[in-house]
Amino acid sequence: MDLLALVQEGQGALPAAALERIGFEVTGRGARNRTRGDALLAVTHALLVVTVDGEEWLCDAGFGHQGPCEPVPLGRPGADVEQGKWTYRIREEEDGVLVLCLRRGDTWRDLYAFSPQRYHPVDYVVLNHYSSGHPHSSFVGRVVVQRPGDDVRRALVGRELTALHPDGRTERRLVGPDEILTVLDREFGLRLPDREAEELVGMYLAGD
Repeated sequence: MDLLALVQEGQGALPAAALERIGFEVTGRGARNRTRGDALLAVTHALLVVTVDGEEWLCDAGFGHQGPCEPVPLGRPGADVEQGKWTYRIREEEDGVLVLCLRRGDTWRDLYAFSPQRYHPVDYVVLNHYSSGHPHSSFVGRVVVQRPGDDVRRALVGRELTALHPDGRTERRLVGPDEILTVLDREFGLRLPDREAEELVGMYLAGD
């Protein structure tokens, strides 16, 4: 499988290419997001499985502020995997489906589920087409900015700014047009060129 061809998958393509180049065995998978309650969502998330000395590891650079920042072993279902102040776990379901879970306080929450089926570049073309162009996609028509951190993990989706804490606390508030640029700078370290900043503020104003 030539993962160098996954240019359309962006965040997954670069680590895949780098890992393959230095000699690791890398395969792709497709996952269903489970962070939205009981809704059954399509397979739209791409992730990597890297084999090291015969052991498979989940490597995911693209799930945003809730995703792991380090590899997670796949062959140890139920084992806690601590990454700084955050703890992950792989849970196994029927038919070999694996679920990546994140502990929030005293509760384990599913992030996404994926099967052992290997994905190929042509599969990611379909995933990417939906994510980047379908009107029901979470990434179409609104701002999505995410930043993982050890003490707090932040996300700005549309107008809602969310802060997740390792102890399970979640803080949410709305961001208005008059503060969007300040929030991007202060919370995410992003400073836009003048023209793009003006367009973004204009988009927020148009929604009022």
